[in-house]
Amino acid sequence: MYCRSPVAARRISGINTSATQLRSDDGSTYFELNPDTRKIKIVAPVVLDVVAPLADFSEKVTIHGLFNLDGGMWVCGFWCGFKNHWCC
Repeated sequence: MYCRSPVAARRISGINTSATQLRSDDGSTYFELNPDTRKIKIVAPVVLDVVAPLADFSEKVTIHGLFNLDGGMWVCGFWCGFKNHWCC
């Protein structure tokens, strides 16, 4: 049986004391749960991939920046000003 020597602990800077984080050592990428604000924050400086057969959002979704759609899109329940009624 071989025993490894213990690994020295490293101090990580920029720790958030008001929320729980799963993060990279440098803090550039993280998943954060904040019980005070009841907010979940995901920070990915390069790409965030969501792989699922269905993504369901029950409330408003706001996108700041470019929105790129690859595939089809079904829109239901929006106001059609030119038709003067709710569309579906």
